[in-house]
Amino acid sequence: MPQPGSNKSLMRSLGEFVGHITRAVKADVSQPTAHPAANPGPPSPAAPTADPVSTAPTGTRSRRQTQQQTIHTEDGTMILRRTIIEEVQIQPVPQTPPKPPMHR
Repeated sequence: MPQPGSNKSLMRSLGEFVGHITRAVKADVSQPTAHPAANPGPPSPAAPTADPVSTAPTGTRSRRQTQQQTIHTEDGTMILRRTIIEEVQIQPVPQTPPKPPMHR
């Protein structure tokens, strides 16, 4: 949803959305990034931060990505924070023992 006082058209907003998705698809998730608390300066607007992919012993892999944007309005400061948690469960294929040959 456009911010109050913004003159963005629907096509501009759609283009930004597609740009965010394209950037997320092209992102290298194997490289760790700095945690926002470790960065002494404020994050740049809509700068994504991502935790590295973690692997649990149960075969669950997850990734957490957070975006934060600070907007100053007449009513005060507004902080917009988006957190995306992706989780993939890998279930091993059960190994079945070979069937013994049938005798007639």
